[in-house]
This record gives sequence, C-alpha cells and structure tokens, in this order.
Amino acid sequence: MTIQPLEIDNPVQLRLSQLTKELQNNCRSGLAFALLKKGDVIAKNYCGYADITHKVPVSEHTKFPLASISKIYTSLILHKLAADGAVDLNKPLNHYVPETEAAGEASIRSVLLMSAGLCDAFEMFLISGIGNLISHDIEDHYLGEHIFISEEISFKNKFIYSNSGYIFLAKLVENVTGKTYEQALKEHIFDPLELQHTDYFDGQWRVVEGLAIPNVYQERDDEHADKNYIGRFYRGMAGAGHLAANLNDMIKFSSVLMSMKLGDVDISAMLKKKPLDSDTPSFYGAGLQVIPLNQRRHMYGHSGSYYGIKTALFVEPVSQTAVVILSNDNDIESVKWAARLLAAASEEELLFPLLAEANDETPVQQQNWLCPETGLHITLTQGKNPQKIELYGDRKDLIFLGEGRYMVPYALCAIMLDVQSADKIRLNVGGITHDMVRAETLPPAPQNFMEYVGRYKNPNSDLEMNIKMVPKKGLFIQFGNSFNAVRDAQMTPLSKDYFMAEVQESNGTPTTIYLKFEREQFSQMISGLKLHEMRVPQLTYRRLKSV
Repeated sequence: MTIQPLEIDNPVQLRLSQLTKELQNNCRSGLAFALLKKGDVIAKNYCGYADITHKVPVSEHTKFPLASISKIYTSLILHKLAADGAVDLNKPLNHYVPETEAAGEASIRSVLLMSAGLCDAFEMFLISGIGNLISHDIEDHYLGEHIFISEEISFKNKFIYSNSGYIFLAKLVENVTGKTYEQALKEHIFDPLELQHTDYFDGQWRVVEGLAIPNVYQERDDEHADKNYIGRFYRGMAGAGHLAANLNDMIKFSSVLMSMKLGDVDISAMLKKKPLDSDTPSFYGAGLQVIPLNQRRHMYGHSGSYYGIKTALFVEPVSQTAVVILSNDNDIESVKWAARLLAAASEEELLFPLLAEANDETPVQQQNWLCPETGLHITLTQGKNPQKIELYGDRKDLIFLGEGRYMVPYALCAIMLDVQSADKIRLNVGGITHDMVRAETLPPAPQNFMEYVGRYKNPNSDLEMNIKMVPKKGLFIQFGNSFNAVRDAQMTPLSKDYFMAEVQESNGTPTTIYLKFEREQFSQMISGLKLHEMRVPQLTYRRLKSV
C-alpha cells in the first residue's frame, strides 16, 4: 500500500488568501488587484462594480483611473530623454519651460524628487476656496507658483508633494520633442510595452470606454448622484494624474518596474533619494515612492488617490514581488493593503503595525495624547499593551509632522511607541520624535481638507470670520454677529478673486456682501504648514445696498 503524503496548505498562500478575502470584504465598490512573484501572477482578482448605479461589474476590460501612478510614466519619459541626450536633468526647469520664470530655477532632477520648492496649485486653490474659479489650465499653475514664491519663504530642498511640478514636466516633454505629451507616451512607453488598454485623458470632456466610475459613500443629492468626476479632475493633469488602464496592462507595467529596465533607462537610478534640509523626511525618489516595510525591506512604486479613486503599484525587490491595486472605492486604503500583501508574499513582518492585537479578555481604554511642541495629537487605544494609534491630520491619508514644514503619508511611516510613564509617551513617526502628554480633549479633526478652510481676518478691522467648504455644496462664510447675520452665507463666485454672499440680517433684511481674496497670501495655505495655526488669505469686504 502506498501512503500519500498529507497535503498542508502553503502558509504564504494561506495568508494571501486570507488577506484577499479581507480586502474584498472591505471594498464596497469595485476592485481589481494582482500579485506577481518572480514574473508569475500568483493572485489576480476582480470584484464589485465598475459602475454601481448601472450594476456594471468589474472585469478584465475595466479601466481604472491611475491618478498619481501616472507620475511614474512621466519620470520614465524624462529619464529616457536624458539617456538620449535630449534633456539635462541638472539644468533648471525654466531652461526648458521658461514660463515658470523664477519658480523654475531649481533643477529638473529636484522637480522629479519633489524638492524644488514648487507648491501644488490644485491644493492651493482648492483650500483657498477658489478652485471653481480657475480653468486648471497650465497657466493657472504658473500663477500658483508665482504667488507661492512671492512670500519669499523658500521650501527648496524640502519635500513638498507637487502635482504642478509634474504638469510642468509634461510641458517640458512637449517643448523638447515638439510632440504632444500623448504622442510621447505612445512612442516611449505604450508602444514598446504593448500597452493597448492604457488610456490618456486629453484634457477635454471625453468618454473612456470601460472606465470605472469613482464612488464615495456619502449622502448624495440628485444633482450629483450619477456624476462622473473624472473628466473634471483630469483636465490639465498631463504628467501628474492623466492615465487610466486595465489590470492586465498594469501587470505588464509592474513587470517592467520589477526588471529595473526600460530600454536605456536604469530604473534603479530613479530610486535614489536626495538628502534634504533639516529633519525633513522624504520617501520620494524620481517619480517613485520608496517606502520602508521594515529594517530589511522596502517597497517602491506609487500610490494614487482622488475623490472616489484609490490605486497602488508597488514592488518589493528582494523577493521580486509586485502588487497592483485598482479601486473606485474612496475608502480603500490602497497603500496599506499593498504593504500588507507584499509583506505576506515576501514572508516579512511589517514595521509599522507594531501594536498588539486586541482580544475579548483585554479591558480597553482610549486615551488622548498631544505633543505641545508639534501639535500632533493621537488617540491611543490600549489594554495591557497598546493596540491602536489613530493619528489626526487634515486629510485622511496625510499628516503634518514637526512644525508642519512637510507632510508624509502616515500609512507609509514607521510608527514606534515608547511608553515612558503613565503621563508621558514618546512617539516616533517617520523618524520624527514627538513627546506626548495626556490631554483631556483634542482639537477637532477635519475629515478631509475640503471640509475646513480657515479663519479669516479683515485687514481693515479686528473683525474675524470663518470660511469653510461644505462637501457637495460649496464655500460658506460664517459672519457670526457681524451685520447681525443669522446664518452662514453661501459664497457665489463672480470672477477670479471675487465672491458674493447674500446675508440675511436679524430683522429679515437681505444684504449683499462682496468679498475679495488677496491672492498674494495664498501660499501660506498649501501643503506644508501647521494645521491649526496656518496663516490664511486676508479678506476684505464692502457692505453694499440690498439687491
């Protein structure tokens, strides 16, 4: 009699299977993801709906907007042009894109590394409340940078995430090659890699066949119920967030990243990070995020995020493992999932989830802690051992550290906790140390950066007022007792810089207020300044007769 050996599930495959099911259960919209190891696809899955409203399932034909994964393609083209001698990465940006003027004095290499001191004009205009007043043409980004440097505060050689910088790089490609950026993509990447299902948004309202519709689980009124936000967002995003692709094309592209070669381009050179000033941390190479998984391993690639879209493409080079996650679910934390899947596939332990798992027998307490010096505040959930840390920032995926001179995705940071006493802990986030003390209450934490704009002061008086962005409804101003206003007033854009707000006085009289933003002050509102003490644009107003 022949005895058959007992078949035992591979522990790696078992763990990956568990994570796959967990990821699917966490997705309420649509999802496509794949895992590759040494060139072979070891997991591949489609689930949910590409279009929830019309019950269109995700399939191998579904194209997902890639968002900021698109920056990898831009960097590859720049490095290809550099290898061909058409571009010198050490020359200043304004040598090739003169419209950037003084803002483009830093080198192209530093723009790729996001250490050129360029702001992100999208966030700058959105946070200031005039995002719906600009066209998002490249001219608006030139303007944004000129406003930014007018403050004479240099952020060069510090990490500032900048979509604008990569939009300028796309313009550079067009200036150097004499071709459209779409033609350059096709010539240098799409055709050589046979990416037949990767699409380019040309800046117009155009239909992309098989496109997944972004989905956000919020209260949605009839006006926005079936709205596709992609066309609006991707206008003017060439170079920074302009592509959509299906999973199979992304598998091909991830294989190229794993091979470290694209023609004459040495991708490993794109992983080199520049030493930055002071204690500013950077996880950014040249168009590639380089993220430590633990003290032995890292992953490189890029994440992508926009309203209703979450994506990730990362490679762990030692085990030659890659992961692609494409989703139209706004709540999928794609970077965390990428790290968990790569760690499982490479049989590594992650550094940042160092907190103990809870169990039913452990009494659980929630404690508030605050760092008086940096303003960082957390909620620590613990029983016998710490179990969970919630970090608060002004966006779900970003956190301000130190004095707010920079920001990093906290999902990607090593988070280490040193309990020194019952009233004092030390929290190390991304290499920055925060001495925390117990706090009875914490400052209110906005859910995302669009829900809070700031407190404004009239330069001609001591009158202060709040301005906030209400999702799906627009910008509102809180006059409080000024003008005896009885409720917040919605601000209606009139032209660049100007708004109109109709305020109802306590006696029922409607009064029209005209407001002007001083654009020169916008630069203090963008990425990289302290969350609760940021300077904001001054606001002037005139009280006019009722209309």
